[in-house]
Amino acid sequence: LGYLDFGSVRYWDYASKTRVEPVLVSDPLPSDSRFRGDRNALAAGRTDEAQVKKTEIEVRQRYERRLRAAAAKARESGEGWNAADVK
Repeated sequence: LGYLDFGSVRYWDYASKTRVEPVLVSDPLPSDSRFRGDRNALAAGRTDEAQVKKTEIEVRQRYERRLRAAAAKARESGEGWNAADVK
């Protein structure tokens, strides 16, 4: 990606190497990384707690990936499925 245009306006161009600063919003999404318990525990120096929280996130992500795969398989086959059956 060398540049980013929206309509006729160029917002970013690698050639210009203009630094883009993040903009903090007053009402961030729940998925904002500032809300991650593992990140906050690590920043506070609580490494054991951070590892536990990171593992919990990873377990949940793997489960959600299995749910998406089961739903996609059910859509393709035309069969029904129950989220409770996904382990």
